[in-house]
Formats: sequence, C-alpha cells, structure tokens
Amino acid sequence: MKLATTTAYALHIQDNFGNDDHHIMPYFGSMNIDSVMHGLNDIGYKGYFTFEADAKLHQIYRKKHLIKITAFSKHQ
Repeated sequence: MKLATTTAYALHIQDNFGNDDHHIMPYFGSMNIDSVMHGLNDIGYKGYFTFEADAKLHQIYRKKHLIKITAFSKHQ
C-alpha cells in the first residue's frame, strides 16, 4: 500500500467473498475495509477513491428484466 503514495492517483475497490468480483457493500464480504481505510490514511493517500458496491442494483435490474421478458413471452 505504501506504493500508492507516489504512484496511484485513483483506486477502484470492491468488497467480495474472496473468490470472484462480487461488488458487494462494504463489510458484507471478506475484505478488511477498516484496514484498507486506515492504511490509506496512514500513507496520506490523496487520490480519487471509488468503492464499487453495485451488486444489489445488478440483481434488481436482472430481476426486472427477467420479469419483463417472462411477461412478454407469455403474451406471444
């Protein structure tokens, strides 16, 4: 993480279960969020920080699409 002080200007972070790119909300996966945040603070990181936690939104979107597709196919 100390390299981020001089080389990184943007971070894209997401929590997960350790075996895939899950994009779940902080503290719901296996990532030690507190450790990451304290580490960034300790090194004085001043860059951009994006926490991607959109898995639930994707679930809702897929479910809505599935309902639309199912409804459409029933009317055919």
